[in-house]
Amino acid sequence: MQQIILKPRAILMAKDAYDWDEGQSIGLGVIFLSELNNCYKKIEAQPTFYSKIKKNFRQLRLKRFPYVVVYEIIKRLHAVQSHYDFKVSFNVTL
Repeated sequence: MQQIILKPRAILMAKDAYDWDEGQSIGLGVIFLSELNNCYKKIEAQPTFYSKIKKNFRQLRLKRFPYVVVYEIIKRLHAVQSHYDFKVSFNVTL
């Protein structure tokens, strides 16, 4: 299992997302953090399993929230470095 290293920007983005979600509905921010933590656990367990987007960068989409975790596998450190937690939009057609 590889260790995840969180970049300061990823921490700030997660905090902003938590604050926004918690402002929408009390407890929603906690649910967001729980799902984000589950994504980090999945990445630690199988870092190469998720979508490659460029060179060593990969991403994993959160299930219930419009965010993706963008990370890089750093072989020399035997670690995974999370760079961003991006808010994304999805086109939904009814």
